[in-house]
Amino acid sequence: RLNFAQSEDPARSADSNLSMERRSEFFSLTYNFMLGQGLRELVAFVTPQCAHVLSDLTVKSRLDANSLTSVLNRIRSRVEGDVGGRSLLRFVICQQSAATDVR
Repeated sequence: RLNFAQSEDPARSADSNLSMERRSEFFSLTYNFMLGQGLRELVAFVTPQCAHVLSDLTVKSRLDANSLTSVLNRIRSRVEGDVGGRSLLRFVICQQSAATDVR
């Protein structure tokens, strides 16, 4: 069982309290960013991608499961680009918390 409060490295065990404080700070910054600015930026980024893909659809025809899957995959491809889900990390972790040393 993994316990984040304990360090495998004996040299780091003395500062485990500081380490937990730094981890808490990192997670707090990430959580606050993700639910605030990150979410707003994500919506602003994804909305035009969806609009572009959905502009090709006609509302007069029935959308079956295969067509829906195709539409969702096209949206996902436009949002993720060539790097996949890693491109979405900028909406989860702010630069301030990314620079925080959690060791």
